[in-house]
Amino acid sequence: FPMISSNIYKNGKRIFKPSTIIKRNGVRYGLVGVTTPETKIKTSPDAVKDVEFKDPLSSVKGAIKEMDGKADVYVVLSHLGIDKNTKKEWRGDYLADQLSKDKSFKQSIIVLDGHSHTVIENGKSYGKNVLAQTGTALENVGRIRFNRENNQTKNLKADLINVADTKNIKPDTKIEKQVNKVL
Repeated sequence: FPMISSNIYKNGKRIFKPSTIIKRNGVRYGLVGVTTPETKIKTSPDAVKDVEFKDPLSSVKGAIKEMDGKADVYVVLSHLGIDKNTKKEWRGDYLADQLSKDKSFKQSIIVLDGHSHTVIENGKSYGKNVLAQTGTALENVGRIRFNRENNQTKNLKADLINVADTKNIKPDTKIEKQVNKVL
């Protein structure tokens, strides 16, 4: 899988691709990555030397506009979080809210957020968009569900499955092999 982030630059050049498109079950998903600018102050200074974290909202909007017409649904893979101590413009809930107010985006946008390790039980809706976050330490698996009707996303919902409730699910053998290689 590609590493993507729309807002990380080094020496004036983007380090990663901002986005990618994948197709599953006839749906084209436009994936956009975004990384918290807090990285600059929360990691080793040597690790981010000459690295710039640009504004999350404008970076994500730009990446989505670059994919205009090529995706049925946009998914923002966000590492912003919703910590109240974080600058508002650097938060996933601010991003989701602002994206929902931009009427130039006709397709639904799913913001899968992290960083603050917050449990958002049933996601948070922003018009036709949703923000979701699963917590920490794999205590939950996030699930996003929707229907596609007449080239529109309908009934977009997020919920959580507690990992304890998955103990009787038989693993996919291909994925299990990949996981076991890493462990």
